Amino acid sequence: MTPLLLVCVLLAAEVSPLQTLRDEFDEPVRRLAPAQERDEAAQAKVTAEALYAHGRFLLQRGESPAALRRFQRAWRYHPHADAMLPQIVLLAHQLRRSDEAARYALLIARPADISSALLRQLAVQLSARQQWPQALALFEASLPAGAQLASHRTKADEDIAALLVYLEIGRLALLTRDFPKSADFFARVNDALENPERLVPNDEVKQALLGQADRTYRLMAETFFLAERYEHAEASVRRAFSQPDDRRATPQLDFHLARIAAKRGQRDEALRYLESYFDAQSSAAGSDPYALLAEVLSRAEPDTAAAEQQLRSRLEELLATDSRNVALIAYLAEFNLRTARLEAAEQQYDQLLVLRPSEDVYRGLADIYGRQNRPEKLAELCGTVVAKGGNLSDLRSLLESVEKYPELRAALIVLMQQQRRDDLQQVPAGALLAAAVLAEADSQPPSADFPAADALFADGASRLEPPARAETLLAWGLKLLLAGQRERAVPIFRQALAANLPEERKLACYFYLTRALALAAKPGEALQVAEEAAQAFPEAVRLQAQPGWVLYYTKRYDEAERSYQALLERFDSRPAGDVRDAMRDARLILSNIGVQKNRMAEAEEWLEQVLDEFPEDLGALNDLGYLWADQGKNLNRALDMTRRAVAGRPDNAAYRDSLGWTLYRLDRIPEAIQELEQAAAGGSPDGVILDHLGDAYLRANRAVEALAIWRRAASAFATEQDQEKRQTTEEKIKRYEK
Repeated sequence: MTPLLLVCVLLAAEVSPLQTLRDEFDEPVRRLAPAQERDEAAQAKVTAEALYAHGRFLLQRGESPAALRRFQRAWRYHPHADAMLPQIVLLAHQLRRSDEAARYALLIARPADISSALLRQLAVQLSARQQWPQALALFEASLPAGAQLASHRTKADEDIAALLVYLEIGRLALLTRDFPKSADFFARVNDALENPERLVPNDEVKQALLGQADRTYRLMAETFFLAERYEHAEASVRRAFSQPDDRRATPQLDFHLARIAAKRGQRDEALRYLESYFDAQSSAAGSDPYALLAEVLSRAEPDTAAAEQQLRSRLEELLATDSRNVALIAYLAEFNLRTARLEAAEQQYDQLLVLRPSEDVYRGLADIYGRQNRPEKLAELCGTVVAKGGNLSDLRSLLESVEKYPELRAALIVLMQQQRRDDLQQVPAGALLAAAVLAEADSQPPSADFPAADALFADGASRLEPPARAETLLAWGLKLLLAGQRERAVPIFRQALAANLPEERKLACYFYLTRALALAAKPGEALQVAEEAAQAFPEAVRLQAQPGWVLYYTKRYDEAERSYQALLERFDSRPAGDVRDAMRDARLILSNIGVQKNRMAEAEEWLEQVLDEFPEDLGALNDLGYLWADQGKNLNRALDMTRRAVAGRPDNAAYRDSLGWTLYRLDRIPEAIQELEQAAAGGSPDGVILDHLGDAYLRANRAVEALAIWRRAASAFATEQDQEKRQTTEEKIKRYEK
């Protein structure tokens, strides 16, 4: 139709063309009504599909971080769609977020869609962070199907590069105390080492396995021993200590053969190998050979006193010919202490104090002085510990040995107070600090004598050289902070900052000082210090977060929200593990701010973002599950989430309350009461838990119990200064008292 003809037609119909177009295309969009309402599971599946499609779109636009979050949430809404997981792992790895990639890799039931190389790379990273069970799982997942069973041989086993994986699996299984599994995989490695022609095609692998063959064989020997495969253990031991140019090898071989013989019940052979070890006057195996001697002798002599006498005689004979063997002296000292021969034990510990001081030596001497009530010797020992480089933690460890001697503890405090008055310059710093530790531990509010501890500590710290003084101040301040002594901790942290702490320790000190000031109800000073620290360390994400935390803690929610959002904008693109942890904390706080401001959708979204990145985070699982349950939505998913939180931390009352409240919302009242009663079973449950339990009792037609629990809830709300919740609970009490 020509344009002219179209105009004629429209004129003939007396209709405006613009009006026609508007009627045809600009009608309001009407929402399609489904023929059947979706249940919660169906709605979650639809949401997951939409999220996944959006993620694909974002990925095509090059917005990889946003796409990753969409894929993660799509999987969480429809976790049976396992096909998404490999894509999540690969994308997280490409974004250099290895922790995230590893977390999702561990969720994959069938990891065949991810390359073995990537799984092993993630496993190595987990192992380096000492996340041994997770690393072990990924290493095993990287093996071909069926290769996890050591007894099963496939063509994949001929890939000798896999031997390195077997070696690592064996090591990790040993660290996680799965000795049979460790032995199975080490047996594979041992088979290859015994048949070196298999290693020829790959010199790099051959060097990795055989370059330090003695270490490999020692590791295998220990595993076979613990797995009770003594024949394999003996063969590995002999290979491990077969170096002819190592004079220490033969005595160690004798000791390990003695261990194996003892386990086999071959007493005479075990003693023969032990005597050979002792003749070499070696200390390479530490005190273990002497403990083994004691074990072998005790098995042959049922009379305990006779066995002890035989052991003592033999140890003293050995010491007569090997008088500077530190391992022998240490074992004999501990043996004499255990059998109450204090004079001999003290003499040997004094010798060790010169030859090789250690924590065991200090604790042994402290125990002797405690039994003999000799505070002057304990003070001297504490002075020696600090003079030899010990710190406050070392002193606390030593003083644990005298917890059962209250008279000695009190006497040491009195002695130090007297000596510091008489001649402070002659009192060892360690003795004063030890007295301060004891005085602090013995001071209990409300009648605490904290000035005594403070004075002793101040004098002791003043006697230290600057580097040690700064570290001691920081340690003491942290001890006070953890004990709830915030106001006393503040000046200590300030002194530590002024004492030229190393840069990395200043970060910690600023963090603790900020927290101490805020908790001591000094918000202005806390914010000032937090901002000062953030300016001094612009790349330290934890310090950058502190101003926001102070604002949040002091309920300045609008300012805190802006501060945390700025933190996310600046750091959220960074992949480093410590940054990711800080971003998680920021989102958790922003979620709580949303709750406080009654913006529930925002609060939920922040928690969703935490779970996108950390799908197993118990706190976020609990919080989001509770928010959903409290609003009566997504109840089945809320139940799953709160159950997982409780399974992860069954003693957490808040988590159990969330689970109980979700069950209440699902009208599963008996189960709800069971969980809520457990949540309220602690010494001082909070008002919300008690209020929930009262509601559950009422629903179960147990009105008398409901009223009693509500009264407790109202009292708790009064203590918590939450007047709104208190009023709501009191209204319920009035309603049902009638």
